[in-house]
Amino acid sequence: MTKCSLPLYLKMSAQVTVIEGRNLKNNDLFDKIDPIFKLYTGHGITSKEKTSAKKNDTNPVYNETFTLKYDNSHSELHVELLDREMMGLDTDKVGSTIVSLQEVASLGSVDRWYTLQNKHGKSVGEVHLLINIV
Repeated sequence: MTKCSLPLYLKMSAQVTVIEGRNLKNNDLFDKIDPIFKLYTGHGITSKEKTSAKKNDTNPVYNETFTLKYDNSHSELHVELLDREMMGLDTDKVGSTIVSLQEVASLGSVDRWYTLQNKHGKSVGEVHLLINIV
């Protein structure tokens, strides 16, 4: 009898609440930031969500909840801090972090602050997330 070894990809969902941001900085010379958080999962099932924009706020409160689908072959949650441009709908990526959804699944849920880093590895603030695997 031959044993079949096909990979098993499980479809899963993560419920993510963006609670708040803290000490958010932008890439410009100006101290102002209109922060938006973009959330997405990687390969397999891809989900993308965005928070509302907060005008000129370095410590915004959101309390916005999203459900993102993913599969266990690529279980990372990408969180990007964007700065909405004053003159339109364009956004600039300020910083990001990656959360292991495998770690969240092993713990059941996570309520934690995550450091956001720009492309040079410098901190541009923190985001407070509540994550549950559903």
